[in-house]
Order: sequence, then structure tokens, then C-alpha cells
Amino acid sequence: MKVGDLVRIKTEYDHSHTQRVYRFRLATRDIRYVESRDLEGKKGIIISEGTDLGVYHVAFGSIVIRVYQDYFEKVEKTLNKTNN
Repeated sequence: MKVGDLVRIKTEYDHSHTQRVYRFRLATRDIRYVESRDLEGKKGIIISEGTDLGVYHVAFGSIVIRVYQDYFEKVEKTLNKTNN
């Protein structure tokens, strides 16, 4: 993963098919969190290189979170072309 990649939060379910909810720390001075369900279906963009521990800063609009690489996946870009 690199700066500029589009990503989304992975959706995981436990054995009872209940969606797991994760809390991610906001990239602010004060300690605040956002839950994974608030970011579900949204695309984010990586805005900082990963640390040695695999922590990235990812922006989802005006929300910027600190997140381990294991919790997000790259969104593949697809061009839909129509040939005439």
C-alpha cells in the first residue's frame, strides 16, 4: 500500500454472521475514536506512509484515522468503456 491508494475498511463477520464493530483512533491530538460501521461502504485515501508497525493515516472525507493495514483493503480502479 502506498500514499494515494484508495481503500475501504474490511467488513468482517463472526460465526453468528454478526458484523464485528471496530474502533479506530482519529489522527488528532485528543484521543477520540470512530467506529467501523460509520465508515462502512465509504472509500478512503491513504495520506501517510505506513510505520514499522503497519499503521497508516487514511482520510475518509474530513475524518482521518490511524489504522493498521490488516483492517483495510485496496479498492481496485475500474474503467468502464463502451466501444461504439
